[in-house]
Amino acid sequence: MPGGRIGGQRVGYTRVSSLDQNTDRQLDGVALDRTFTDNASGRGTARPQLEAMLAFVRDGDTVLVHSMDRLARNLDDLRTLVPVARPHSPARADRTSHRQVP
Repeated sequence: MPGGRIGGQRVGYTRVSSLDQNTDRQLDGVALDRTFTDNASGRGTARPQLEAMLAFVRDGDTVLVHSMDRLARNLDDLRTLVPVARPHSPARADRTSHRQVP
């Protein structure tokens, strides 16, 4: 596979809104191959590490987030992100509910 990947990777995305918050508990105890972290408002989808994660994930990878509000603040933003991520990562997991998100 390109880049030496064998099988899919488990990729985490964490986000906090302010400098006095931390991401330590968001994916604590979850085995991940790579984590992308933004320290930015959830407003909009123009976040550097979110964009880097979307460019990084490939077919077979699983993106994990603590909860959907860490990924997108509202349904419109989520609808914008899912078509972008879907070709690369058809199975995304919501850590809070431990279910696959279509």
